[in-house]
Amino acid sequence: MNYEHMDIKLLLKSIKAKDEIILELEEKLKESLYYASRDAVTELLNRRAGLSLLEKEIEISKINGTSITICFVDIDGFKYINDNFGHTKGDKVLKDVGKTLKESIRKTDILMRIGGDEFVIVFCNTKIDDANKLWSGIDEQINKLNKETYYNYNISLSYGFSEYSSESPLSIKELLHNADKSMYSNKVIYSNKKSN
Repeated sequence: MNYEHMDIKLLLKSIKAKDEIILELEEKLKESLYYASRDAVTELLNRRAGLSLLEKEIEISKINGTSITICFVDIDGFKYINDNFGHTKGDKVLKDVGKTLKESIRKTDILMRIGGDEFVIVFCNTKIDDANKLWSGIDEQINKLNKETYYNYNISLSYGFSEYSSESPLSIKELLHNADKSMYSNKVIYSNKKSN
């Protein structure tokens, strides 16, 4: 566009219009970046974004000499819910569990959905014993969710912990593997209790 021959009012109007377009594009970019880091169903952090934050927390932990506890969470009987009540109900369970977990953890902690019915909580600056205490609050909120929301089935969660510390400087892969293994042991114990 040739600005040299425009009168001042037309020039200002043109600049204002371009500013509005730039602001709109900036908003769309922010929105795109937000959704690129979010899980489509729960709107929690997705695996990639969550693990990126975990990596940063481990660096901070190394510098400060603090601990981080990873909690691997799995919804018990999720396949049964999907198979018997439909995927719409399954998505509602994922959203409700995600919301309950998010509202139950501290603002400094990280929560991500890593796929399927699995979530990971990163309890920052926290040892396993303290994470266990924090979990009891989550358990209470899940029980409350069952009383207020579900009638045909109850939601229960299996979970397992793994700790990063200067004494045990595990990689992210090792932390997740150990927490997943611990969660699976708890799930087996839960299943055995349920069937007895």
